[in-house]
Amino acid sequence: MTCYVVCKLIREFKIEPKSTYIQVSRTAASMKGTSARLNHGDILSIWDLMHALMLPSGNDAAMSLAESFGTYIYQKTDEYKIKLKKTPTHANTREHFGLKYFLDLMNKTADELGLRGTRYDNPHGLMCTTNKSTAADIAILAANAMKFEEFREIVNSKTYKCVIEQKDQTEKEVVWENTNKLLDEGWEGIKTGITPAAGPCFAGFTRVENEQYIVIVLACETVDTRWADCRTLVQWVHANKKSLLKR
Repeated sequence: MTCYVVCKLIREFKIEPKSTYIQVSRTAASMKGTSARLNHGDILSIWDLMHALMLPSGNDAAMSLAESFGTYIYQKTDEYKIKLKKTPTHANTREHFGLKYFLDLMNKTADELGLRGTRYDNPHGLMCTTNKSTAADIAILAANAMKFEEFREIVNSKTYKCVIEQKDQTEKEVVWENTNKLLDEGWEGIKTGITPAAGPCFAGFTRVENEQYIVIVLACETVDTRWADCRTLVQWVHANKKSLLKR
């Protein structure tokens, strides 16, 4: 959802993701869980961060995108303009409000897509009691996200290399590898995941004889059985699609 919302915003506000840059905050750099190994003060493009989010599942990249785009949305609100008039220093604390506005947009988008079993309380997917979704909701989200050319290109990338400007003004080159092993078998996305509550998960997209399939698996036995489960599901549905469509 974080990547999908970013895709919608760069279209809506006509933002060029490859030439618009974001500086990683201390909060974003300190995120736990899977990481793109970003440091406080790193400067990289929105396009870079979208790959850092989707290929290595960078929670740091997710937070950086949410804070920045949320702040951008917040700055366009009447609330921001009123507070800025009353307290000029309010501009220096606007990042505090950015995450809230981005999360509000994530949940609003979920409502618009009809994701009745979904609620977002963070932009990175780390487990919390109120962060939830369902296989059916994730399938709907995936189908809508794959309509964006930018999204399709990112999730179909096996690796991505970029140069990051660091806080001390030196540069470092990084390479992120996609955790989706089915790309080697011709699949075209979409995203792996794992949390204690949801178990090993995967949202996938593939084609069989010109038919398109989106597959969602949650709580798989292991991270590796995800791939076998997805192959089995696609093979079964493709073989039985005529009888399934009659139901």
